Amino acid sequence: MKNLSAFLSIIITVLFLQNISYAQSIEIDKSVGHEYAQSVIKDMGVYQDHALTAYVDSVGQKLVGNLEEKKFDYQFFIVENIEPNAFALPGGYIFITTGLLPIIQTEDELACIISHEIIHSHNRHTVSQFKKGILPRLLEVPGNLLGILSKDLETIFNAPIKSTNALYMASHGRKNETEADLEGMELAAKSGYKPSALKDILHRMSTSIELVTGETEQKSYFNDHPYTPDRINAIDLQSTFMEKAPSARLTKNYQIRIDGLLFGESVYKGTFEGQTFMHPVFDFKVTFPEKWNLVNQPDFVGGYSVNGKEGIIVTIEKDKDIMEAALSFMEELSEKEKSAMTSKGYYSNGETEGYLMTFEGQIKDEKKYANIGWIKIHNYVYKVTSFTNKYNDTAFEHVAKSLKPLEKKDLKEIETYKIVAVQAKKGETLKQLCNRSDNKGNLELISVLNDKKPNDRLEYGEWIKVVNAFPYFTEVEIDHEITLSK
Repeated sequence: MKNLSAFLSIIITVLFLQNISYAQSIEIDKSVGHEYAQSVIKDMGVYQDHALTAYVDSVGQKLVGNLEEKKFDYQFFIVENIEPNAFALPGGYIFITTGLLPIIQTEDELACIISHEIIHSHNRHTVSQFKKGILPRLLEVPGNLLGILSKDLETIFNAPIKSTNALYMASHGRKNETEADLEGMELAAKSGYKPSALKDILHRMSTSIELVTGETEQKSYFNDHPYTPDRINAIDLQSTFMEKAPSARLTKNYQIRIDGLLFGESVYKGTFEGQTFMHPVFDFKVTFPEKWNLVNQPDFVGGYSVNGKEGIIVTIEKDKDIMEAALSFMEELSEKEKSAMTSKGYYSNGETEGYLMTFEGQIKDEKKYANIGWIKIHNYVYKVTSFTNKYNDTAFEHVAKSLKPLEKKDLKEIETYKIVAVQAKKGETLKQLCNRSDNKGNLELISVLNDKKPNDRLEYGEWIKVVNAFPYFTEVEIDHEITLSK
């Protein structure tokens, strides 16, 4: 009896410690998830269509309400990104991109995607790898220039830089994916949705991605959620054994819900027309050399040569005065870094005046140069930072002189593209509907998005998704500054 008592005491102690460990690990999920969710919002930005967000949230909360145990307070966000993606972070933070919503055809499909991600979070599938897009390492940087350039160019020249196209996507193993498929479908069915809709949306996503990229399963969702025949067969088989619960009110015409949704890149990031970058919010344009690779990130816009020998980025300074910005930069330099400076002073930049600092370094027998210039346009001070192996940095001069305010004709050229829901007329084909509705999207892609062929006869009154062009200022805003409560 004494031994039994001691044994039971040990069991109780172990269970108690397990409960403490579980509670602590749940708190870790919340803490880690909060940190990375805040980073996602800063990098991607939350799409400020409140009606659409409320709709997505209502579907998500309906699914969460049917979890056997709710571990987290789930939050659902629409983030601006051209790639079709949905992903979950620890602690109940679920994100769906503006690039995925146009591909969805029904609320059932939306629910299946969201339920899949809820299971990843609910089952605490570890975010095992935060992927980062990598721009090429361009050049080795001389030691005396490293500190100087790290303040501006290290992200391009010497380190991987964040790419929101793939950042924060959880790389789940096959076991976790199968688990999220099965349990996500069960959750969808329990909530009154058709579980087999998961197969439909995965197939359409795969077709859309292949059409746009020319490659099967290129990038995006399928990097981490492999679309394979075995997986689809398993989804098909499993769904036949799941009984859909009596459905509450579902949105019949999903297309109406996403009417006005951004299609493609947001103009609030700025837009490239050839080698010229135009930003309607900050009211400037800048042109990079021909054949240079171009980069547009939340904090800077830039480009680099094909051979990787030259690169330039443009950023906006906090200071409102050229000299103040230059002095602030100087104060951050060490004495060693200052000794690398070969010249500084005002210079003529076309019709305006700028301030320029030039630095020099050397690796082996090759000299490297950095030019950092400040130019004021309207109420903003722009910093142009270059790195090159050429003594006469013509690329810097070219880019700096091209930095100008937008003209009226530039603003007219900047358009945003949106999904528009159009009702079919009697007897018309998809192609005819696209022609009369001034569709700007590729007809083949529109066909895929609507599960139709160009010459299919449409049902009278049927809602069809097309893409129209609108003035840039009509686009829904993107908020990068939202602070999440813990």
